[in-house]
Amino acid sequence: MYLSKIIEIVGASSSEPSQNILISHLLTDSRKSSHPSSTLFIAIKGERHDGHHYIPKLIERGFRFFLVSTTYDLSLSDKRGVYISVEDTLASLQQLAAHKRSLFQSPIVAITGSNGKTIVKEWLYYILSEKYAIVKSPKSYNSQLGVALSLWPLDHQHQAGIFEAGISERGEMKKLEKMISPTHGIITNIGSAHDEGFESRAQKVKEKLILFKNCKYLIYRKDHSLIDEHITNNNYAFEAVSWATDATETDFHVTYHIKKSTTHISLWKEGTSWNFQVPFIDKASLENITHCIVLCLQGGQRFQVLQERLSSLRAVDMRMALIQGINQCYLVNDVYNNDLVGLKMALDFASQQFIDKKHSLIISDFLETGSHEKQFLDELEKLLGDYHLHKVIGIGPVVSKQNFITEGWESTADLLKSDRLTTLFDEELVLIKGARAFEFEKIVAELAQKKHQTELKIDLDAIAHNLNYYRAKLQAGTKVLAMVKAFGYGSGSHEVAQLLQYQQIDYLGVAYVDEGVSLRKAGIHVDILVLNSSEHEFDRLIEYKLDPEVYSLKQLTSLIAYTNKTKKVINVHIKLDTGMHRLGFLEHEVDEMLSLLEQEDYVNVVGVFSHLASAECKEDEAFTKLQIEQFSDVSEKIEQRLNKKIIKHILNTSGVSRFPEAQFDMVRIGIGMYGVSSVTEEQKHLQVVGYLHSTISQIKLLKKGETVGYNRKGKITKEVQKIGIIPIGYADGYDRRFGYGVGKVMVNGSIVPTIGAICMDMCMLDLTGVEVKDGDQVEMFGDNIDLYQLADAIGTIPYELLTNISQRVARVFVSD
Repeated sequence: MYLSKIIEIVGASSSEPSQNILISHLLTDSRKSSHPSSTLFIAIKGERHDGHHYIPKLIERGFRFFLVSTTYDLSLSDKRGVYISVEDTLASLQQLAAHKRSLFQSPIVAITGSNGKTIVKEWLYYILSEKYAIVKSPKSYNSQLGVALSLWPLDHQHQAGIFEAGISERGEMKKLEKMISPTHGIITNIGSAHDEGFESRAQKVKEKLILFKNCKYLIYRKDHSLIDEHITNNNYAFEAVSWATDATETDFHVTYHIKKSTTHISLWKEGTSWNFQVPFIDKASLENITHCIVLCLQGGQRFQVLQERLSSLRAVDMRMALIQGINQCYLVNDVYNNDLVGLKMALDFASQQFIDKKHSLIISDFLETGSHEKQFLDELEKLLGDYHLHKVIGIGPVVSKQNFITEGWESTADLLKSDRLTTLFDEELVLIKGARAFEFEKIVAELAQKKHQTELKIDLDAIAHNLNYYRAKLQAGTKVLAMVKAFGYGSGSHEVAQLLQYQQIDYLGVAYVDEGVSLRKAGIHVDILVLNSSEHEFDRLIEYKLDPEVYSLKQLTSLIAYTNKTKKVINVHIKLDTGMHRLGFLEHEVDEMLSLLEQEDYVNVVGVFSHLASAECKEDEAFTKLQIEQFSDVSEKIEQRLNKKIIKHILNTSGVSRFPEAQFDMVRIGIGMYGVSSVTEEQKHLQVVGYLHSTISQIKLLKKGETVGYNRKGKITKEVQKIGIIPIGYADGYDRRFGYGVGKVMVNGSIVPTIGAICMDMCMLDLTGVEVKDGDQVEMFGDNIDLYQLADAIGTIPYELLTNISQRVARVFVSD
């Protein structure tokens, strides 16, 4: 779209009279790569960030076109930029999206609901994309911003579009409907998500149905009574097409027949019946796939074609995963689709990780390019050229023969047979992106470092959410130090630090010098505070630009002697002991400490801090306030004596919530960022970060009187009990105290206890009454097994459970 047309659509004027410039890309996140010469940056002001602040950096990177708010002072702007001023940049972006949509005459499917939107969209795309060229929402782009960005790629090549829409409060769906203007719709279900934004669940249903006001027809499940009541009791213009397993008056009658790992789905409508087989048995997947089937049947899809696509569906993780690989590599696993928009997002994500490593790509043929293959390949080559990749490995008869490919193979099987795969990469970040037909999961399996069947999945998006939850509590200008000590509370320090750096954190905190050095070597450049250091590590502190905590006269004297001898400057934070009585200067030691510092040129005090002993406990509130008062007095004295402004910080995670008046210059966020809060009322606002999963290795049927495990203390008390063995034990961090039924896990929707003792490498479960088979997943903790309840069961705290998870348990990092 030409810049002049954009200006006309949003009703604005430009700072530059020459507007005959083609804009091909939109950008709202200044941290991501794009095509500067043909990109329009939309400066959006949110609760925590203002896109206008990043315009100068974008100018230096070659960007020239900006959609800005009228409040942005153009007189102070860089004259190299072209600025389009509007009242509301997000509203103007939505106008552009609506205009794009108005030019598109092919069918548009919109999907909303409390759960399952993304899965239904992806499965529907997979089913239909073999026949049609389809554009869809990337990932979970269903917000006011996400939908607008999703619509931008619409053009004449596409024969249909599939978009999801999500809302959190009243008034939002009207804006989404105006942009998407769907011709067909699916509402998946209604649940508790975002209940706080509506007066009632019924009001939320009414709001969601606004999306379909101009649809030809809407697919919904009649068994969801609240949705059904609103549709049947209101005079909507769309045709309501219902399906149900329980209700009798419905368009499609559905029954499920589960057989081991597959389900036969039977549908009947007005004398016509269909029978499909799908590779799922869980209720959520069956509901999601039935929505897809009904839409396809209603649209006239042929049975045979539909069954072929359904048979090859897989329950895929909808998010990118960062995995440790062989040869000191990291893998970004994003194999569930390979459209160009998704590829760009994956390349952006990869470019933010381990910037010290070379970045490479394994890519397959794109199977849904239609008749525009040459144009598509030209766009692909141009896109890959923007990311300066070290290697591009092509798999497939088309992409493997392109000039921009470093090495290529006709198929995944050919690559695996060649024995080349394990030597292709060395100390690289490898993005793996391919169509499902190429089975790239086999490539991931070969390149992944750890084969342990137990893994800790870390949700990077949840960490970002929790961080921003606490940021929202801070006064303007208050800095944040994020703790990544103890291997990121068990989560993985390098990977979490990369995320936090991307989130523009002010400081990172580690326990030991080795941790800080490791982060620097991983490409982390933000300031790092080291809480424990010794005299023999002063050289490494300076070499790697780490700020040590200085906590005693002996340590300070040694540091002064070292810096005077080497003539090297070091930044430090002074630690005060205001009542925790661990490390730190007591109040009577402060004068002597300051006397030493006042004569010192090389030890540069940049911060002073203390640690609250009991911030989470209401009964100790008076003591905490005394700590804060003492810290305030002593830190002010330090500033006066040193005649300089320094960063003052005392609040930890609990303190941020309970003592907002004591934020000073910076706060320290630790366990709360990882989804655990000591303040009960705020736990519901945090998202789960860690998911510890294992798998069933073997199942046994034992008779009454037999025993399980060491010392024969696991007793079989029923006539027959089903016992499952899983590969996780106390060497993996699963505490021995969870034995003998104390520990509870979830298997296929059922909570089951341990039986017998926890062994070093495995433990046993009582699976009596549960439908289960070898290889089924076991949730040790996560969404359904609460970390707090587990900790209470053995008399400890969640911190211990997280940090005890051993290094031999594979960490998998996922992100949208």
